[in-house]
Amino acid sequence: MTIRIQCTCGQPIELAGAPPGGPLRCPRCGLAHSVIGPAGAAKARRPAAGADGRNPGWPAIAGSACAVLLLSMASVWAVFAGQGSAPEPHGAAAVAALEPPETPPPSRAPQAPRPRPARPASPRPEPQPAPVRVRPTARSRPATPPRAEPAASPPKTPSAQELFDRASPAVVRIEVSKRDRSESTASGFFVTADGVLVTNHHVVRGAILTTVKVADNTTLRVEKLLATDPRTDLALLKVRGGNFKFLRVADGPPPKVGTKVYAIGFPLGLNVTFSEGLVSSLQKEGPRLKYIQTTAAISPGSSGGPLLVPDGRVVAVTTGAYLDRERLAQNLNLAVPAAKLRSLLRRANVSVAGAAGEP
Repeated sequence: MTIRIQCTCGQPIELAGAPPGGPLRCPRCGLAHSVIGPAGAAKARRPAAGADGRNPGWPAIAGSACAVLLLSMASVWAVFAGQGSAPEPHGAAAVAALEPPETPPPSRAPQAPRPRPARPASPRPEPQPAPVRVRPTARSRPATPPRAEPAASPPKTPSAQELFDRASPAVVRIEVSKRDRSESTASGFFVTADGVLVTNHHVVRGAILTTVKVADNTTLRVEKLLATDPRTDLALLKVRGGNFKFLRVADGPPPKVGTKVYAIGFPLGLNVTFSEGLVSSLQKEGPRLKYIQTTAAISPGSSGGPLLVPDGRVVAVTTGAYLDRERLAQNLNLAVPAAKLRSLLRRANVSVAGAAGEP
């Protein structure tokens, strides 16, 4: 008996006279095949011709191909399932053997619950003593740093024009009539609001009538000579009236050389005149200061006028100048220091501190 099968690789295999169950190996891929069933069933017969003597056609060939494919699948399954472990089935059993037996799903054994890892026992906290609350008797506040006070700005120094406007109303023109029937003019200034004014001693020496003309051109008669000092060439006069503009008298050391100063007066009987200069020297007589020398212009008629620093304080009383007919002298003008004026005011019991009307 000759059996023809086709391997899965497409190689045709012929087996003649082989018993069922005999192994068949493909000469091409080496795959083993087994013939299952009786010899009569495995015999491959050619299909009979039809009534017209021709081949039955493609339907018969397709049926044969399906039978061969089933036999090949059965052989493969037998190889993997392990052949020879049980007697080969015959007939209907061979067809049933082609179908794999239904295997019930493996039953899972109930799993025991996985034990949880035991947590380490936390140490029991020791009892703590209850906190003691201390109530403060006084609320403490953080110390605040001392507040820095802004530095006081220095007072503004007035301009020369402002200084003249403030100081000139306190300066007066003095007219003197003497016993020899001569007349002269000089300068002076108020130091109090009630009519006390300052001038030079040589201005009123030998006077029989002295009048002053104030800023509004009012002429006032001097009613009293309060004090005079020929040694310092200073004199204090008193006129009737009140509410006069007056100047402050400086209290302290004299101005240093180089300090800017201003002189106000009536030189040669002219209208009020304002001149500027410097302190050029401090003239001393022994250890004491006698004169302040200045470059501010001073002429006859300026005697008795104030010498001011820029803040308006009187630092000296203008009194004269060095004259040398043989040699030319320029800007050698002299003024009596304010300290000598304050001394004379104290002798006359005249207070000049803190009065209204200061420039």
